[in-house]
Amino acid sequence: IGKIIYGVTFCTNLWTLVKKGVSVLITTHQLNYINTSDYIYHIEDGKVLEHGTPQDILTDDYDIGRRYQRFIATTNKKEEKESGK
Repeated sequence: IGKIIYGVTFCTNLWTLVKKGVSVLITTHQLNYINTSDYIYHIEDGKVLEHGTPQDILTDDYDIGRRYQRFIATTNKKEEKESGK
């Protein structure tokens, strides 16, 4: 339930700011927010390793894209297991 409340509260407040024209910078290790971003910076040890739009960066040409594909595959397997498929 905490995840749901956090997600709803976070997204509602975020979109309220975006609609007002405010630029929002989000730092997170959670890959599930990638598709809702306009631009992504992959920073590790204080260095920008990769950057681009979600469409650009979510390809196999980028490390973050490969990580995201593994995240999606793991999430799908977990959901299938929980639903009994």
